[in-house]
Amino acid sequence: MRFLRELFAGSATPTQHADPCVRVEPVLGHGAAASAGAPSFVGAKPAAILGGHADWITRVRLAFGIEPALFDERVMPLLHNLARYVNQLPATPDAEFSEPGGLFRLSLATAFFALQGADGQIFTGQATISDRKKLEEKWRLATFLAGLCAELHRALRRLRVVDAGGKTWSPYLVPLSAWLAEREPGTIRLNWSNPAAEARATAVFAVPIVVPASTLAYLAEDGDQILPHCLAAISGVPLWGEHNIVAELVRDASIAVHAHEQQLLATSSGRAPSPTYWARHLVEAAQALARSSAAWEANGAKSRVHLGCDGLYLLWPEAGADLIHMLDRRGFVAVPKSTDTLADLLLQAGVLSARPDGHTLWHIRLPGQTETMDAVKLNLPDILLASVTPRPEALRDALHAVPTAGSTQAPGAPAASSPAPATAVQLALPGMPSRPDNPAPPAPPAPDPEKLRLQIALRAPARLNRQVALALHAVVETLGRKGSHRAALLVEGGLVVTENLFKRARIDPGVALRALREADMLLLDAAGAPVREPVGDGRTGMVIAACHIDGLNAHLQATMSDTRGASDAS
Repeated sequence: MRFLRELFAGSATPTQHADPCVRVEPVLGHGAAASAGAPSFVGAKPAAILGGHADWITRVRLAFGIEPALFDERVMPLLHNLARYVNQLPATPDAEFSEPGGLFRLSLATAFFALQGADGQIFTGQATISDRKKLEEKWRLATFLAGLCAELHRALRRLRVVDAGGKTWSPYLVPLSAWLAEREPGTIRLNWSNPAAEARATAVFAVPIVVPASTLAYLAEDGDQILPHCLAAISGVPLWGEHNIVAELVRDASIAVHAHEQQLLATSSGRAPSPTYWARHLVEAAQALARSSAAWEANGAKSRVHLGCDGLYLLWPEAGADLIHMLDRRGFVAVPKSTDTLADLLLQAGVLSARPDGHTLWHIRLPGQTETMDAVKLNLPDILLASVTPRPEALRDALHAVPTAGSTQAPGAPAASSPAPATAVQLALPGMPSRPDNPAPPAPPAPDPEKLRLQIALRAPARLNRQVALALHAVVETLGRKGSHRAALLVEGGLVVTENLFKRARIDPGVALRALREADMLLLDAAGAPVREPVGDGRTGMVIAACHIDGLNAHLQATMSDTRGASDAS
């Protein structure tokens, strides 16, 4: 991110930049204001649009580093077609890139930084040197193309271009410049649908209009990976079981460009980011957590994510705190620090579903629990689970805790006990022993020590290093298996683990110790040093505090009962 800050250093405002590489046209009336009597949308010739971004195009030419004739043959048709397609459309009605030509500038900037990021990537590690050189050129072109088209869903989803007669431009069929050529100047208005959830996959329909058929054929030659990865990056749809470097480059470029523009907006006018801006990146962060974090595995014992037959819920504010931390790590500027703000943004963007009474938070009851928990509900489970493999199965029961009819208590509160119905007295038949009217309830069965042993589980904070958490989960599972080899020791203070445990998991013990301390999981003495417990053979181990081990007391009691039984038998 440092080179981006240096590149953008000295920028003045979001619409008038000191850096020549981001110079834009003067701001004219557009968007929602245009429909209220402001100046109408004014188009421009594609050549004029390209001339207004000559500095950007020069940088793109240098970044490609190919012969001028080859650049004019392969790249310039893409830029010319893009200018014809979006013309002077803004990218948003009143936020970042909202000036005329903002969508073209956004697309060109995203493509440029994606291309720069491709310079250090190895796309074809298994190919020979000669084949690699040939394929690398195609991968770089595909990365630039993906960045160029990734933002075009804005023209297809949220924006409607209407003439004086009420006829609407169809972005699925013709470029905007061709449609404007048949209309009188000064009669065009822009209508925005707001709020609206992003539909990035619609950008694929613009590809045949922007990308010449010869370019698509060129990328499809010599392999069947380049074009699918490019189209997947444009649409935002992950490829099943494949790592898409192109999508990562485009995502990072988009984050950098938007973050810079948002910083300029916040500095110059104090405007907050729009809900749709945050919604995309919040959803991407949630999808990344669902693929990589143990705390986001659906329906897990300590998971943030719970999938019932009535929908997908995220525990809140726990899931919101994870998202804020993820955006901070990805380098976002001005990340909202309030989980309430995040929930409101996702609700406005159409990602979340509100309760029938209009509230954002739902009350859910997890299986086997009596208390309710606060959560937010996604409109569609696939928003989060589309890229998760294998796909988790939904629970049979609904998770939403619906209060009983006529109840005035708050949702999730335990139901008031109702008086037991009167029981009829049954007369004893002849020859049949009499029994009391209210027999004493049978004594509860004694707990099964084996089941108590199986109920032990690790409660690891979401911030714990994933590899360390997986190693601890694996060793805790062995504690509930009868006759298994003990890789750790349970004591009253918690779980004793040795350095050998992490070495077997190929984790540096120092890294594991630091991760456990940062997650506040270690038992500390009065001086603040980790407590060490002997484990035999002169070795000691660090102690994970008992508050992070569910079922510890029951497990110890079951073990003690087994020991007492063995002593009595002897």
